[in-house]
Amino acid sequence: MKVTSVKLARVEGFEDECVTVVVPTLEEASRVLGRWARTAPEGGCYDKCDFAVTWADGEKYEGRVDLEHKHVGGYDLLGHMRDFAGFLAGVLKPAWMDDALWETARERHLDQRAEALALYARLEN
Repeated sequence: MKVTSVKLARVEGFEDECVTVVVPTLEEASRVLGRWARTAPEGGCYDKCDFAVTWADGEKYEGRVDLEHKHVGGYDLLGHMRDFAGFLAGVLKPAWMDDALWETARERHLDQRAEALALYARLEN
């Protein structure tokens, strides 16, 4: 399904950097985040950025990214959404998680599984 808009809001950083923009694609949103990363913190700190994606069928997804200086040049917003949805859906185990922690996380997010699976499927197409 085609994305019709992505709203980005930088909610942390210097006052003049905390702006909101709307772009037509996830790719353009990733480029904007990459530009914003030039002034994002280094050394493990980050600035919060909220986002809202709207698809052609009217479905919406809202989330947050932690923008770090290491993201200069581009942030993979689609990858971020896919990884997060896959984690909540119980289909993508983060590399740093051992099996016991993974099972605990899957159980903890069981009530979010159906919605996360639907988002994951949408992002895969």
